[in-house]
Amino acid sequence: MRNKRLIILISVLVGVVALIVIMSAVFTVYNIEARCVENYTAAKEEEIAAVNAEVETAASSFKYRSIFLFDEDELASAVNSAVARAEVLNVECLFPNKVRVEYRYVDDDVCVFSGGKYLVAGSYGKITRVSDRAEEVGDIISVTPSSAPSGSAVGQYLYADGAFDGMAIDVFLNYAESLVNSDGKHFRSMYKSIDLSEALSYMPKITVVMEDGLTFEVNGSLNIAGENFTFADRGTLEKAVFALASFYADHGTVTQGTVTVQYSGGEFVVSNYPSA
Repeated sequence: MRNKRLIILISVLVGVVALIVIMSAVFTVYNIEARCVENYTAAKEEEIAAVNAEVETAASSFKYRSIFLFDEDELASAVNSAVARAEVLNVECLFPNKVRVEYRYVDDDVCVFSGGKYLVAGSYGKITRVSDRAEEVGDIISVTPSSAPSGSAVGQYLYADGAFDGMAIDVFLNYAESLVNSDGKHFRSMYKSIDLSEALSYMPKITVVMEDGLTFEVNGSLNIAGENFTFADRGTLEKAVFALASFYADHGTVTQGTVTVQYSGGEFVVSNYPSA
């Protein structure tokens, strides 16, 4: 009887050990897949294929971990730090042994000159290139910030979360992406330069120059007395960008001169503009 019980106990233990070994093998991460889910176009196919390989290489050290103990945030941070052209949006564990990294491709969208260097970054502020020669920058949007960037190296961000300049670049580029002019062109694609240097001054002003030469001047000195006005409020800044886009859509024949935009009654209105 004792031998029978001992045999049963040993059999159970062996079964448990075998089950653990099998489960460990089955639920160990062997495959990591990179997938671009934003800013993907056929024209970028080669670049995105290269970034996919970089993402998978950066994530390779996370292989052979148990999928039950996998740290998605740790992997996302590692990829973001190592791959300048990728911003991780989601890390998904796919049972039993696969992990998918979904990311946004980072274009060269804006350039900020700081500390004798030209910092080229994506629309969300991630730095992709650094150069000391203007001719190496290319034809991208020039941004004059209100404060010096906190990041200065490839893979870093121009500004920390919550900083005004980072928020302003986001609004002017990403909020404007949904605003289309009368020719069906996205408003953000028409920017040449954005000057934020006086945006937080006593008399706040933002100057935007378009590719065709038209200049928008959102001038705080034209405020009606007593109105609460600050570009630091994202909602207010979005209203300003919407006003610029609306004017551009309705007056596509105006391509030269300066359009003055006034904050009045909680909205932005065009107070004067040149004739076509």
